Amino acid sequence: MLICCKISHDEAVLQRALSLCSQERRRSVKNIKSRQKKEQKIAAGVLLRYCLLKNGYDDADIKLLQNKKPYLEGDPIYFSLSHSGEYAACITDENPVGIDIQKIVSIDDRTLTRFCTEKETKYLQKSKNTNEDAVKLWALKESYLKASVCSAAEAFSAEFLLGDNGDIAGPNGFDFELSYAIKDYIIAICRKQS
Repeated sequence: MLICCKISHDEAVLQRALSLCSQERRRSVKNIKSRQKKEQKIAAGVLLRYCLLKNGYDDADIKLLQNKKPYLEGDPIYFSLSHSGEYAACITDENPVGIDIQKIVSIDDRTLTRFCTEKETKYLQKSKNTNEDAVKLWALKESYLKASVCSAAEAFSAEFLLGDNGDIAGPNGFDFELSYAIKDYIIAICRKQS
């Protein structure tokens, strides 16, 4: 199940949404100073609760690994959250899954060299849509990080190849997908193969 929402800036809506979030999420939201980050965390929390309830679970069932990665004990379903700009997203699946939503923005060359492999950099240099393709690569790496058990360094050194027909080649054992369902945003999904 994949669900996205546009984040509300209405205080009454946000307070109602916050009341639907887990106690842990409500506690963590109190410590966030940025209004935008609070709104994003609340929206992601409501989406997570909805997805879990649709699958017969409650967000009170969520546990945290030492690295703070959330999971359901026994892994009956896997889930992943993301937010960027005005949107939040949640996905659930039978297999490990990761999602990343990113607003299409300009990415400077210095940042590109930090997360792109040599092949990816060459691809971007020839691209007619450099910013969009760079955001695709970033989102794919983020979704891979969330679906796998690799470190951030391993995820960002993983190589992705974008085909002209929409094909995506990435690390073995995972399937990748890009969605353009929201104008000016890219949603990347990574699923571990069964």
